[in-house]
Amino acid sequence: MDQWIKTVVTARVLRTIDKMGGLDNYLLGTRTDLLGYEGMRLRVMIRDKKRQLAKIPTETESLTVSS
Repeated sequence: MDQWIKTVVTARVLRTIDKMGGLDNYLLGTRTDLLGYEGMRLRVMIRDKKRQLAKIPTETESLTVSS
């Protein structure tokens, strides 16, 4: 998300986040019953942001003219 998030996590979770390649991947790949309220809130934010980015046409797509 390219955004700073301040939260409290255990050392074990921090190692898992590192192994999974970052907080975004951890939140999207973890079972919902393990995340808690804040984890689910962040997960929804990430999911919505990815959907927004998928809808934005790239620069080359917007320049193409169909005939």
